[in-house]
Amino acid sequence: MKFQSRRSFGTLLATKFRRLRKKYRALPSTTKLRFKGGLAVAMLAAVGLIATTQIMGAASDVTGVVFNDYNGNGKRDNVAATNWTTAVDGGVPGVTVRGFAADGTLCDTKTSDANGGFTLSMGNCAGSKYRVEFTDLPAGYNSSQVGDDSKTTVQFVAAGGKASLGVYRSEDYCQNNPKLVSSCYNFGAADGPNASKQTLVGFPFTASGTTPPTMNLGTVSQAGVTFGQAYRTTAKTLYTSALMKRHSGYGPGGSGGIYKTVVPANGSGTSAASLLVTIPNAGGDTHPVSDSNCNSRDGQTSRNNGQCWGYDEFSFDAVGKRGLGGMAMLSDPKRPANDALLVTNLNDRQLYK
Repeated sequence: MKFQSRRSFGTLLATKFRRLRKKYRALPSTTKLRFKGGLAVAMLAAVGLIATTQIMGAASDVTGVVFNDYNGNGKRDNVAATNWTTAVDGGVPGVTVRGFAADGTLCDTKTSDANGGFTLSMGNCAGSKYRVEFTDLPAGYNSSQVGDDSKTTVQFVAAGGKASLGVYRSEDYCQNNPKLVSSCYNFGAADGPNASKQTLVGFPFTASGTTPPTMNLGTVSQAGVTFGQAYRTTAKTLYTSALMKRHSGYGPGGSGGIYKTVVPANGSGTSAASLLVTIPNAGGDTHPVSDSNCNSRDGQTSRNNGQCWGYDEFSFDAVGKRGLGGMAMLSDPKRPANDALLVTNLNDRQLYK
């Protein structure tokens, strides 16, 4: 007898039982006692056959997960998010996963769920080894390095085995304990008493307390006050944008200045910031001419005649309305020449590329 599926087999078996039950009811009492034991055995055998069929189907399933491999090591790190020094390699949804039998028959197709997981039901295909293919990766993603938890986009897996894939975007790559950069704000004009102090510093992610910065990336005289930051991986260069801040002056590029700093390759040392470009129409400079001349640099007259950077009266209303805001790198890993900076001009409310 040939069965097409577990479902059709179960339906056929139920029909057989109904027919046996009718025959049983029509038998004499003495015959029923002898027949009852045989019917029970037959029923148990049939139930066992159904259970065995279901278990065999589940045992052949192939499971796995598609995950973000942020550090590119082929392992799914920090899934439980218990290690604050390592990125959480979360799941990637929407990836198509197909399972094929040895003869090329398509057995099942699934799409990775919100957690990146999937289960291929391979019970409809004969054999003990299958081919699993991953397609339709999100735009910009590639398969990661082969490792303990990640293989290639085509894998050969035994029945009941696992097939997982790590993926990444080059711009999302981040090593464990990455370097961070922070802007420091100093009192007064960029060419004043604090001109030689650091305005851009870098340090490891794990740094804490009073640990000195490992990288000095720009002084007050070189960049002044900055806020927006962007990093170009291919050039190992940090870009920063001017910030309108009370009591602290702009760098040589004024309200529209964007500065660049080549980051030391070994993660420590000193590198100078230099003016890259000046975004036009970013607003006049409302800071005082000097600490003894409280008139603003854009021509407003003050009644004060001392401690001018402490008052900095005309900058109060300019914060958030002049200078530059956030900045981001638009990167093209395959064509670095297409890389561009995106920056907001708070004065004219335009986005500049």
